Formats: sequence, structure tokens, C-alpha cells
Amino acid sequence: MLALSFYVKRGIGRSDGEKYLRLYGFLQAIHLQQDALDRLTIVFLRSKPMHSSDSGWSHLRQLRNLTVGHPIEHTFSKMGVKRAFITRVSLRTEGFDYQVWIRESQRLAFESADMDLICLSYLQEAADTMRAILPVLARGPDYCTDS
Repeated sequence: MLALSFYVKRGIGRSDGEKYLRLYGFLQAIHLQQDALDRLTIVFLRSKPMHSSDSGWSHLRQLRNLTVGHPIEHTFSKMGVKRAFITRVSLRTEGFDYQVWIRESQRLAFESADMDLICLSYLQEAADTMRAILPVLARGPDYCTDS
């Protein structure tokens, strides 16, 4: 949460190198937070987390995997193999543009990531997940017993 809060409060930075590091760190921190929230849901709510494909949660995860997690070549089951390159001059706190090369169609597409909109949606989903988990935690150590 500290990394996410820092990014939201202070933005992406000034120099190109700083912008890349902050964006990569922000997207990686979101990825780690999502994994933690999913695991907490499984442990405390005993249910598999469900995230719609058009949710901020899913969008951020896919964006991270495509642009900074596996930018050399990433395989999407429905779309084939993609390569993505963030457009350096477009890096800003509110979002960025990126180029996507789709190997199967030999096509180059330009896409934009509206980080403000995506993050707002994600943060609502993350907060909803925590609101569902907190009552179980409030019960204390008895949460593991079946009753």
C-alpha cells in the first residue's frame, strides 16, 4: 500500500528513467497486492475470487503483464502472442500510450492506458474485497473453525 500511496500522491516523476521505474514499481505493487487479496479471499472467505474481464482489477493485471511484466513476448489465449512497448514521450501520471505487436496478424496497434480511470475502478474492487474479509477477521482466531 505504501508504494501505491506514494505513486498516487507524488505521481510518476520528471526524468524518463524515474518515470519508468515508478510506473513499473506501481504496476508490480498492484500485482502483488492483487495476489495477496486473492489469497486472503481464499483463506478467510473460503471462496475463489471472481473478477470480470472488464473490471479495473483485470485490466490492471493484463496491462502489467503486457507492458512491464512480460514485455518481450506475452501469450494471450484468445489473442495470440503480443509484444508491447511503452511510448516514452507519453509517460505521465494519468496514463501512457503503448504499441502492441500482434504476431499472428502481423499488426501493430497503438493503445492508451487511462491509469486514473483504471485505478479508481481497481481501488473500489480492492476495498470491497477487504470489506468482505474484515468481518471474518474481527471474529478472531475462531475464523478457522467450521461452525
